[in-house]
Amino acid sequence: MKTAHLTEAQLQNHADGSEILEASASQHLSKCRFCQSQVGNYRLVVDALSDMSGPTFQFNLAELIPAEYNKKKVPLHWIAIAAASFGACLVVLAMGYYGMQLLTLFAALSPVQSYILSLPLIAFFLTQCAVQFFRYQQKLNSL
Repeated sequence: MKTAHLTEAQLQNHADGSEILEASASQHLSKCRFCQSQVGNYRLVVDALSDMSGPTFQFNLAELIPAEYNKKKVPLHWIAIAAASFGACLVVLAMGYYGMQLLTLFAALSPVQSYILSLPLIAFFLTQCAVQFFRYQQKLNSL
């Protein structure tokens, strides 16, 4: 009858001393050259890792992480939400009421006039995108 080799987890845990093998596994390890060499390799890795010094930071990371998570977020007041909702409702109502007049007004514009009206809007949108991107980059660089 052939016995199966020990699992990688058993070999690793035995090599670092965190687990004591059962009697059958210990008996297999004493006879099996392959499992012995695997345990030897894992012991070399464990010894090399324990000899390494940990990273040295110029700041205490354990203090910074909770401080970041405990920052109080500025609440958005209900008045601002109500004002934005009211403004959106006014825009929807105006579009419903004056929609046909606006369509005929813009349909009567020449292409040059359409470009003159749309270019400032596009420039404003692109500027806002660039500002948000640079703010995001600054936040990333400050971490």
